[in-house]
Amino acid sequence: MAQAPDNIEARALAENLLVLGNTTRGIQTMLEVIKIDPNFAQARYELGKALLLQNDVAGAVTNLETAAKLDVENADFHYELGRAYTAAGRHEEAKRENQTSNTLKKQKVQAPHE
Repeated sequence: MAQAPDNIEARALAENLLVLGNTTRGIQTMLEVIKIDPNFAQARYELGKALLLQNDVAGAVTNLETAAKLDVENADFHYELGRAYTAAGRHEEAKRENQTSNTLKKQKVQAPHE
């Protein structure tokens, strides 16, 4: 699904803020992106990572779970979800997500280039 230009621009702004260390403003901007498109997996992923940095483990888990459900074949989403589960003390789920991430990464390496 194509993203609306304002959605793409807001996501880019949020990612830049996060990279520059302005986590609070980056989170606010990513929340605005998600209001526009609640099913935007990449935005959920970026928000989850930022929330984890802020020690909002519950918020991180919620958004990373959503991202992983929306894009089940994204190894990075499963890896970050595993990190969030570890932070939440949910070690069996963390192990499962890490295994999923590793499997997806191996499949990507083995897949022929198109």
